Amino acid sequence: MKNRGIRTIVALAVGLAVVYFGSANRDGDRVSNSVLLLAAAAALIVWFATKPSANTPVK
Repeated sequence: MKNRGIRTIVALAVGLAVVYFGSANRDGDRVSNSVLLLAAAAALIVWFATKPSANTPVK
């Protein structure tokens, strides 16, 4: 399944972008739990939004 690899890469990239931009202006070293939850939610949204439809066969 070629689509799964691309979906994984895009979902991880979105999650990392949320963590990066969510922690860019903080003084401490640590990332807050709310930023991590937002990153996970964004990655899941991208994962399900890029899911192929049921009627389309994956090549």
